[in-house]
Amino acid sequence: MLGWTLLGLLPFAVLSFFNHPFYDDYMEAIRVRQYGLWGAQKHLYFHWTGRFFTSFLLTVGNPLTYDWVPGIRLTPLFFLVLIWSVFYLAVRYLASAQLSRKWSVWVAALALLLYLGAAAQVYQAFYWFTSAVVYQAGNAMLALTVFLSGYRFRSSGRAKYVLSFGAILAAIATASSNEVALVQLVVVLGVLSGISYWQKTNAWQWWVGLLVVTLSIGVIATAAPGNFARLHVVHPLHARELTYAVPRTIYSAIEFLAVPRVWIMLAMVVAVCVPWAARNASLTAFKAWRLHPLIALAAWLGTLLMGFFPFWWMWASYTPVRTQNAILFGALLSIPPLVQAVMGWYAARHRSGIETVRSPIPGWITAWGILLALGTISGAAILPAWRELLVNAMPFESQMQARYRALAQARAQGWRELTLPPMAIAKPQAILVHEEDLKPQASEERNRVTAMYYGLDSLRVPELNCPGSAVTTSTNTPITAYD
Repeated sequence: MLGWTLLGLLPFAVLSFFNHPFYDDYMEAIRVRQYGLWGAQKHLYFHWTGRFFTSFLLTVGNPLTYDWVPGIRLTPLFFLVLIWSVFYLAVRYLASAQLSRKWSVWVAALALLLYLGAAAQVYQAFYWFTSAVVYQAGNAMLALTVFLSGYRFRSSGRAKYVLSFGAILAAIATASSNEVALVQLVVVLGVLSGISYWQKTNAWQWWVGLLVVTLSIGVIATAAPGNFARLHVVHPLHARELTYAVPRTIYSAIEFLAVPRVWIMLAMVVAVCVPWAARNASLTAFKAWRLHPLIALAAWLGTLLMGFFPFWWMWASYTPVRTQNAILFGALLSIPPLVQAVMGWYAARHRSGIETVRSPIPGWITAWGILLALGTISGAAILPAWRELLVNAMPFESQMQARYRALAQARAQGWRELTLPPMAIAKPQAILVHEEDLKPQASEERNRVTAMYYGLDSLRVPELNCPGSAVTTSTNTPITAYD
């Protein structure tokens, strides 16, 4: 199993070194050129978005801001390690009594592989810099808010203050990362506040305080003038209509859960967590974790639904693939603590006074569930990743390097217009290679932004049925930003 996990993760790590920027990545670097580092933050907040934490990362942390195009190669690996670290933190918090650090490393790696296998699209989850920053940073900060708070309750003295400060900073970052992370954290903190108050523990004061901080930052982020400016530009029909948004939110959640790789992965996580949580139920650290199964299910579904709601409410549109990846992360990571709380309720109700609680799920179901999930992951993630590495990586790299040489030559020669050959990739797997390339029309935004970054007026690829056609446009019009 350990070898299979490493074999599965290896191609994703290696593919990072073949990664290249896409047009949104260029966009934020151009913004810094136009307004400066601090000016770019103000421009985004007042003209496009209130996500000030991820806006900062997209500009200040963007390798293209410093004309370091090869730096984009490091970003997928960074985010893969970041999400693995979050899973490791969760495993250590929930299973430190049962698993050594060595085995916790492996379980966290397996969780990462599960996430990659069920993701709506791996490219937008990790290899597209802009998308990874907005959503994976938000995922990581959300998880840190909860688990640093959990470690805070187990600590004392200076460590408790440090963890408290870290959890507050993580909550601020989550609320200003993206709307999905914001609403999911509000739901999670609301549930934890209610449970703690109902169980009459002092923890409710911390959770309520953290909820107030999150809501306060959320108001600052969502009330940003840039959000209203963007709504004015896009002006979607049916925006901010509950009768339109609510039923479509429910349908989107059902559609999401009906995808085989998603429900198989989630079912496997539940099957694995139940026997583990049963052994944990008698431990002192988890005796206060008690939640009725229906309440736990409602909390999980509420978090899932609130992931889809913002896009239907604000934009009256389907949730983008990159956002579905973030929703999946929340759905995956919330299962172990909820299962633990349900098993605590089960232990108190059915096995009161007995130290070892027997899992209500037979072992053979867990075993078959694991085998089914492993087969699904192999087909959905591991095999496509190896195919992308062995078949597409080198052709993609050579073609991108040819493009960079052509762009450098055009700049050196003072050319203002350039036509690049279209990408020729045999069977792209949507892991390393974006499904969309530059367009034949130089007026397309992706063409215009890329041209602006490299100091050109016009950049295009030829029409396949008319190689000699040419379109020229100016790049002096204002640029927009990410969704």
